[in-house]
Amino acid sequence: MTALYLIWIPLLAIMTLLGGWWTIASYRQHKLNVQVAHELDTMITSTVKNIQKSKDAASILDASDPLSSPGMLATIVTVLVNKFGDTRLSMNDFMLSDESYVSVYVDTKTEEVILSLNSQLSTELDFSMIKFGAGDDNTFH
Repeated sequence: MTALYLIWIPLLAIMTLLGGWWTIASYRQHKLNVQVAHELDTMITSTVKNIQKSKDAASILDASDPLSSPGMLATIVTVLVNKFGDTRLSMNDFMLSDESYVSVYVDTKTEEVILSLNSQLSTELDFSMIKFGAGDDNTFH
């Protein structure tokens, strides 16, 4: 019976030490998880605030930029239909490449707005347009 105790006591001591080590390791991991969760919560809160500020700034910019308003788009479409008459658009008309976009230019002599699929219009023609530079003209598309 004593031999059995001599085997069980060291085994029990080793298991107790392993259990204690496991408890300490789990506690440290828990503290790290709580710290990471707190930092993530801070980051998410900060991100939400920045997004809200960006939305507020974007709404201010949208309000001051007439070309981005739906009313301006409707007015331009109305003027085009009035000038060129009824227009039928089929699905094939909407099949444009990803590189296609409309550039908006202003001829200051005739006070006309020029809508063109040619992004190099200001460098190719001798209009008295506001120069936007070569290459990407940085106009509203």
